[in-house]
Amino acid sequence: MLNNKDTKNRYEKLLYNLKQSLRQFQGKQFRLIDRNGQEYLSNTPGTLGGNRKLKIYGRLDCPSAKRWIEKGYYISNRVFFENEDIAIAAGYRPCAKCMPDKYKEWKNDQIKKNRFQMCVDQRTQFMSEEVSQEFRDLLQLCSNQLYLDDNQLYLDDDGMVKQKKKKL
Repeated sequence: MLNNKDTKNRYEKLLYNLKQSLRQFQGKQFRLIDRNGQEYLSNTPGTLGGNRKLKIYGRLDCPSAKRWIEKGYYISNRVFFENEDIAIAAGYRPCAKCMPDKYKEWKNDQIKKNRFQMCVDQRTQFMSEEVSQEFRDLLQLCSNQLYLDDNQLYLDDDGMVKQKKKKL
């Protein structure tokens, strides 16, 4: 299965450490947060930590979190997650200190969402009034410049914001 001797040794060491961790935590239960932000008990420890009040998640060895814990703060708001997908689904954002790349992605997505929401809010505000071509062009420009996944919105001929349907 593994050809490289170094890789095989690292794999065996990882398996050994995993078995040791399982023996150490056997019988213990851990409080984790689910996708809805609710606590539940698990037989396995979380892989990520977070702050309930600030809605931030990060690595368990995050230097920023360690600093605050050592000062005596943060402990009452400390939460744990099974994985990153659950942390995101629960509404938490990545830590800027220990996960800088993930944080930059999140920040850029927030900026794009906010810009688009501003355009939609302006469109809603002027819906009852006659919309000028200049405003339609602005809304179209906002829509075109934003990344909106498969659920991309567009402006129809009547000036209404519509959602593109997914192709099957």
